[in-house]
Amino acid sequence: MKFKLNNVRLSFPHLVTPQVSDKGTASFNCCFLLDPQSDQWKNLQVSVGELAKLTWGDNSEGILKKIATKNNCRFYGDGEEKLDKQGNIYAGYEGMKYVGAKNPVGGREILHIVDHLAKQHPLGSSEYQRLAEQLYGGCYVNAIIQIWAHKASPKNNMSDGVKATLLAVQFNAEGGRFGSAPEPIDFSAEFAPIKKDLPFLKD
Repeated sequence: MKFKLNNVRLSFPHLVTPQVSDKGTASFNCCFLLDPQSDQWKNLQVSVGELAKLTWGDNSEGILKKIATKNNCRFYGDGEEKLDKQGNIYAGYEGMKYVGAKNPVGGREILHIVDHLAKQHPLGSSEYQRLAEQLYGGCYVNAIIQIWAHKASPKNNMSDGVKATLLAVQFNAEGGRFGSAPEPIDFSAEFAPIKKDLPFLKD
């Protein structure tokens, strides 16, 4: 089931060099930030509900509630779930919803970057490379993801889940960069001159 995201903030983009997970799998991926009050977020939840109904039938509501308690079984969630190593919420995530999507290296779906003329450029092309390098964390983009569900499989040690595959991204607008350098501090304004004689400063 394809879903279009419009003018959402891009975060943690790995669109040029694939990211390798702890399990050794590599993928191109990123996160998008959505306003929880937006129609876009509400529509996404409707689509997830429809997908769950198709996958689990009458058990869909219960399974979605169970999935909601496991962030590794879903591609979306509250921004407050995303913490750095010090336990702080990542910049831009507080009060927002996040959507994560990835495209595995060697996967069936080819990732595309769409330029300002709406022309698509596939992964591996020089134009894809150039455009992907311009997509930074903090800018606003349009994107298409494909959401899908998988049933629990004890044989493969897999739980019920809903995931998203990243299909296409398009730059939409500039935004404040995440992780940008802090404002320079004038430390001289914080200290006063030392008026007394200091022995080690004498000739």
